[in-house]
Amino acid sequence: MIYHVVIARSPIPVIERWHPQGKFQEKTLAELHAELPFFVSIPQGLIFTIESPCLKAVEKVLNGDEDGFASMKRCVNKAIRDWLGRERQKNREGGLPRLVVDVWIERMGEEGGGREGTGGGLEEEVELEW
Repeated sequence: MIYHVVIARSPIPVIERWHPQGKFQEKTLAELHAELPFFVSIPQGLIFTIESPCLKAVEKVLNGDEDGFASMKRCVNKAIRDWLGRERQKNREGGLPRLVVDVWIERMGEEGGGREGTGGGLEEEVELEW
């Protein structure tokens, strides 16, 4: 998994690559809050956007909602395991394909409201050269 933390949306997006200490799936929400590189508090909660060939999910987890955070991690694990199982069935002779999962984490209430299509970006797949 590759983690990206959206530090700010305005005046321009500031996105930082982040590496959790230990395993992300073993963290509590409180531990995650303490570790994230936000320079201001997290007053409402966090928005998680998970993107991969097997999953596109946006989860809003309010502060203190440890059950919601645990549920989100279970759902992501299930989607990945299901996809890997399907890929194993399709490709019985070879190994499993490499799966890259991007996890975007941002504070609720940031201007732009999250990556779920409200940031003004291109929604359709467009080839960009850069």
